[in-house]
Amino acid sequence: MRKLLLITFFSLTVSASKLFPVPFNKQLNEANGVIYGEFLGQSYKKMHTGKIVTEASFRLIQSVGVGNRYLVNKNLFRVYFDGGIWQGLHHVNDTAPKFKNSVEYVILLKRDEFGFRPQMDKLGTYEVIRNKDVFGIKSLAFPTHPKIGFIPYRTFDLWVKTVYGSYMDETRENKFVYREHKKADRAPASISKETKVTKKPSISIFWVAMIFGLLGALRMRKYRHSK
Repeated sequence: MRKLLLITFFSLTVSASKLFPVPFNKQLNEANGVIYGEFLGQSYKKMHTGKIVTEASFRLIQSVGVGNRYLVNKNLFRVYFDGGIWQGLHHVNDTAPKFKNSVEYVILLKRDEFGFRPQMDKLGTYEVIRNKDVFGIKSLAFPTHPKIGFIPYRTFDLWVKTVYGSYMDETRENKFVYREHKKADRAPASISKETKVTKKPSISIFWVAMIFGLLGALRMRKYRHSK
């Protein structure tokens, strides 16, 4: 009983933290990229460090700032955050985002050695609100905040353009397939160089042949005149 209480207390003290509203442009500036996707589901895993995390999977719709090599499969993009359930024990994270199946979200990403995570958990996570009258993103952390609680999508996209230099890009099939640059790609240039090199001797041989031909003609003419 004492051991269980110690474990529960430990998990609460580790995850105890508080979020504060941060201006949206500052959030964008500190992020490594942004995705807009549909939530598919989540699972739990134990990292090699012993930390328990939740892995959330998304079908990508748009993105910006994320390297092409990380966007190979648009139908399965994962982000992780601290906390989850492991062997029946709840590892509580008070700032973890809570996703709903088939709902679309905009997530500001932070990359580390384990992968991508929502920047400051639910502070960098926004639910997409779309109907005939409204299209925008709602903060999971501060949904009633006057400045970051709800942001019209057009305003959000303009902020993205300001920070990243481009608007959110549609993630199309095979658009982001990452291919390593191979040395073989340079072959055509080197082949053309070799072709130029081999042409030079052929031109010089032509002129040598012409000179010898003229000399032969002159000798023949001289020979005829001597007769």
